[in-house]
Amino acid sequence: MVFPLFAIGTSALSLQGYHARAGREELLQVVDRTQLKGLAVPGERRGLLAAFADGRFGHGLLNRSRATQPRFELSPAEYVETIVEAATLLGDGRHCRGGVVVLDQVNPFPFMLGWPPPRGGNLWSGPAAPVQPAGELFAEADYVLIPKFSTYSAWTERAQLEYGGYLAQNFPVREESQSWTLLGRAAASAAEHGHPKSSVTR
Repeated sequence: MVFPLFAIGTSALSLQGYHARAGREELLQVVDRTQLKGLAVPGERRGLLAAFADGRFGHGLLNRSRATQPRFELSPAEYVETIVEAATLLGDGRHCRGGVVVLDQVNPFPFMLGWPPPRGGNLWSGPAAPVQPAGELFAEADYVLIPKFSTYSAWTERAQLEYGGYLAQNFPVREESQSWTLLGRAAASAAEHGHPKSSVTR
């Protein structure tokens, strides 16, 4: 009886240890700002996106390496990391409220930031979504975010090919971060320096 009791006791201690670890917040990645505050996804070791963004490998390599995988190009934790980074970029006080268009499958930023969504965009973009004329898609956009780590890189690449010329003429690059290229409408610079009558001010 000693050996079965010992085995049962060992199993019980292992289960207690698992539950104690599972209840710890460090196993989750929790959003602590924006209107997504409190959202939690399974945590993982950070730094992979930074390793691909620092120029040694090129940010597109991560997407290409995962494009043939059946599940995803970004893990939930990586996706949350990128959208929180973009929300910080837009909401850090240096940019006025405005319409944001994202060259990715979905645009979470109007909800995250409490900014009005630009009319004319698809609710969901991707292989089955129609490619809209640039003048319609970006008509109410003040900012365009291009992800370096896309949830569906084939769509992001197609969108850049379709809209690259229009964006180059109307939305100069404002800022680059680890995971994003931020473009701003050419007229936005006046509003961001305190001048009135810009399309960015809402």
